[in-house]
Amino acid sequence: MKYILYLLIGMLVLACDDFLSKEPTKSSAQKVETLDDLEAILNEPSTHHLLRGALVNFFCTDNTELPLEVFKEYKGNFYIYQVQQYLWEAAVDVRTDSYWNACYAAIWNANLIINMVDGMEGDETRKENIRAEAYAMRAYKYFMLAQTYCLHYTAATADEPGLPLRKRTDFEENLDRSTLEETYRLIDADLQEALKLTVSFADKRWRASRASVNAFAARYYLYRGNYTEAEKCANMALGEFSELVDYTTISRYLYRTYSVPTSDGQISLFPVYYPDTYKYTSKQELEWKEQYQTEIENEASYLILPSTELLNLYKEYPHDLRYELFMVEGYMDYYGVNEHAWYGYVILGSGKVYTGPSVAEMYLIRAECKARNNDISGCMSDLEIVREKRFASENYLVLPMPKNRKEAVQIVLDERRREAPFALRWMDLRRLTSDELMDPIVVKRTFWPLDGGDVNMKAGVQEYILSPESRKYARPIGSDAINLSNGQTKQNQY
Repeated sequence: MKYILYLLIGMLVLACDDFLSKEPTKSSAQKVETLDDLEAILNEPSTHHLLRGALVNFFCTDNTELPLEVFKEYKGNFYIYQVQQYLWEAAVDVRTDSYWNACYAAIWNANLIINMVDGMEGDETRKENIRAEAYAMRAYKYFMLAQTYCLHYTAATADEPGLPLRKRTDFEENLDRSTLEETYRLIDADLQEALKLTVSFADKRWRASRASVNAFAARYYLYRGNYTEAEKCANMALGEFSELVDYTTISRYLYRTYSVPTSDGQISLFPVYYPDTYKYTSKQELEWKEQYQTEIENEASYLILPSTELLNLYKEYPHDLRYELFMVEGYMDYYGVNEHAWYGYVILGSGKVYTGPSVAEMYLIRAECKARNNDISGCMSDLEIVREKRFASENYLVLPMPKNRKEAVQIVLDERRREAPFALRWMDLRRLTSDELMDPIVVKRTFWPLDGGDVNMKAGVQEYILSPESRKYARPIGSDAINLSNGQTKQNQY
């Protein structure tokens, strides 16, 4: 059994750069013969739920800002591909795209299970649940890939490039990109199979359950604009599990004190306070109790920098613990601190955020669906359920009652930014590009131009714009994935 797990982990960690094109050798492959073997795949969280980050979540939204003075002081600590993503450059200097590879490695595991489970001996109910869990894994990964590398799906974009759709494990499938409509047709079909899962919510939060599948379905239907189904699925998830973390139980601690040189030649001592969740163990991370299904994205540079706009959004209601705990002032951590150090978002160890569906997200989805269906009081009630756990009681301020459903939806969108700024915002920006009720958002940057794969700081700064109609909402695919497909997988066109 152990060897099976090692094989699967190795496929992800060591060989994921070329798994789309190379078949495992007979010497390396281990037989998968029983339902226990399939369970072993699903029991190993690192193979499919702990990922290198989707760069769009960290660098591409209006929740991120790279201040000019910070970049000037710490230029050597930023990879050029991070800056390219930040400026929505069409050509990103990423050969090996770890997010693409990790998602397709999980899809390979899902395909293995789907293709083998029916031929195995064992209890039929157990087989049905293993199959449904694999479909849930595949649906989720294809959906998140589409959020990164494809345009937002509408009637107008249905024929745009989707994803290479792999359903087998023989490495011989055509790697041409499907249409966006075909991609979402597969996601939807997989989701319907996943919703057949009957396993109740359990402590192993990296395993799928009725709650986690319905939570993903709520996210999916919200994105598709099906607010009736989104609310229904959010209700199902909350009916299974609805416990929120009381943020008053999380404290700040002094991690280290820096000697900071200032421009006038003086030295000042600068303490940097972190939330005690910063010291979470791997086990604690997997079992964060608001997550229906654990997914942790990790940005290798450790730098997740909030925008001034996001910081000001927290300050509209003073003493928001999401700000006081997780927005760490002077956050350059391993790189030192000086007078130009900025804020950093730190909820776990440096560079890690939860991105899987959560209890808070379900309340926010339900609130938005109610608002869009003109149940404004119901919307605000759901918002208050979340917010009451994010403030000390003596500092809590009730949100004002909105005048209409558009205003109510905007309040929900603001709350989604406060709650999960580097997990949900990219998806929200995408769906707002074609929202009939809400205004689309134009995201702007001021930064130096890029010149020959570097930042030209000798030139004047210029404005960069991500407009609602931009094709840059589909981010470039890593060149290795394209090359290893022998030219079948085509790059996005800009």
